[in-house]
Amino acid sequence: MARAGEKMTLLDGKSIDMHTRTLVIADAQKPLALAGVMGGEGSGVTDNTKNIFLECAFFAPLAVAGRARDYGLHTDSSHRLSAAWIRPCKPKPWSAQRNCCSICVVARPDR
Repeated sequence: MARAGEKMTLLDGKSIDMHTRTLVIADAQKPLALAGVMGGEGSGVTDNTKNIFLECAFFAPLAVAGRARDYGLHTDSSHRLSAAWIRPCKPKPWSAQRNCCSICVVARPDR
């Protein structure tokens, strides 16, 4: 959860003041993303990116919708995840592996 008064700059450049009921993806020092809504500025991928961390998680759909609404964010991620309460889906054990394979095909590490 975010700490009281914690701030984060998102991928779209918007800076937000988080409240304590906000679920975040974080390392030991700082939040990296709003869970299920949008990544932080430092999580973007560029042509110079060498390492990727693949996050595989399930977030409560209504919580994602609520946090996106709290911050005035309407992202592909939040729409897809908040719609899961309409079309519930069971996490697949092979989904992380499939996503890794897709990244390797697109990134073409052999170049």
